[in-house]
Amino acid sequence: MESPPLVWLHDAATGKKLAELKNFDRPPVALSWPADDGRLLVAAQDNTLRQINVGAGVEFSRINAPHDAEIMGEVHKRSLDKAAFGPRSVDAFTSSDYPAHVHRWNLDTGKKVWTIRASEAATGPIVISPDGRIMACAWGHSGGNQPDTSGVSLWSVATQQELMQIDLAGASPYSMAFSPDGRRVVTGFDSGTALVWNVAEAVAKLE
Repeated sequence: MESPPLVWLHDAATGKKLAELKNFDRPPVALSWPADDGRLLVAAQDNTLRQINVGAGVEFSRINAPHDAEIMGEVHKRSLDKAAFGPRSVDAFTSSDYPAHVHRWNLDTGKKVWTIRASEAATGPIVISPDGRIMACAWGHSGGNQPDTSGVSLWSVATQQELMQIDLAGASPYSMAFSPDGRRVVTGFDSGTALVWNVAEAVAKLE
């Protein structure tokens, strides 16, 4: 049975609906429409990464991206929960909600490039710097007898080296973004607070 549409394409100038995208078993979690590219990139909780021809409204590529995770010696089936796309429209970065293990996928080959174990805690937002060289992943752990902990880890996309870590003192961001020059990261919280962090230290390690 065909699923109801979960993504609609509209003309921003006229509001006219251009296409409906169906056949998702679970909702999309990230969308990217590269400038003048003609493709819409979609990551969904059904563990798929899809490329859509915007003009035709037709899916032309689908990658199955399993997120099985070993937890305490047992393999658990997990769902894609967080995702970001690189600026070159070739890379997708994904993670389940727990643990914060980030996978890089090549959308052209359909292959996984690497996995970074950013943290054994729950995963927060994932963002990629404008030049595509740095991945930032938020994570957090709460509950139990220990104080809540959380942070943002910044990694080199090329070498998978951790460049720096930001201590969020137990607060978990709901959104995150890089500045255009890639030297600052902003984290947004459900309290209505946004904090800007200087990450020039991480950039310097790549120069």
